[in-house]
Amino acid sequence: MDDQGVIVQKNSVRYGKTGAAMYHSHHDLIRFWERAVRRADLPVRMTQGFNPRPRLVFPHALGVGIASLHEEVEMEFSRRIENADILDRLRYACRGVLDIRQVTTLPPVKKGRTAKEFRYEISGWPRDVLSTLTGAIDQLLAKESVCMRRGAPGAERRVDIRPYLRELRISDGKVLAKVMNSLAGTARPDEIAGALADECGVDASALHILKTGMALD
Repeated sequence: MDDQGVIVQKNSVRYGKTGAAMYHSHHDLIRFWERAVRRADLPVRMTQGFNPRPRLVFPHALGVGIASLHEEVEMEFSRRIENADILDRLRYACRGVLDIRQVTTLPPVKKGRTAKEFRYEISGWPRDVLSTLTGAIDQLLAKESVCMRRGAPGAERRVDIRPYLRELRISDGKVLAKVMNSLAGTARPDEIAGALADECGVDASALHILKTGMALD
């Protein structure tokens, strides 16, 4: 019988979230992964209590409507299983929904990793605003603070996203952004896109945001 009290093995699964999956909320994604590991018949450790669930850790919750080439979920196992076997089983269980890219081994400790940097690509800019976009990026980075409103009406708070903007530049008509993440917060890619779109007179809803990378500690 598997010993659910011991982490025998721990792995990180890297996957892409594109297409229709980009409109799934983080809670939808958690439920999907709980079903996927059961469908894959993986020996994932379970939580204790009246409603045991697979022990899964997500270093980052991606916003709805944002596609990603780099998401990760950490899994704790109660017995050993080959990485290649995990990869094959999850590709079958997640087919048509998520693109399972890689399985790596982690130290068998309960503490999960945290994201420290994100990389985004914002595309869909009209060609005639690219010169204006360069100036908008320079103006945004020159500011000491860039405040955004977050929260529901009546409970809004102002958040300064400027400290988290590490890099903004244009490449092949796309805005490439590097954003720092910390316990204090981060800058959301839709906020960056919206700020630049306002400066250029562009409809931000027509832009496409793709998360291209994530650095974990």
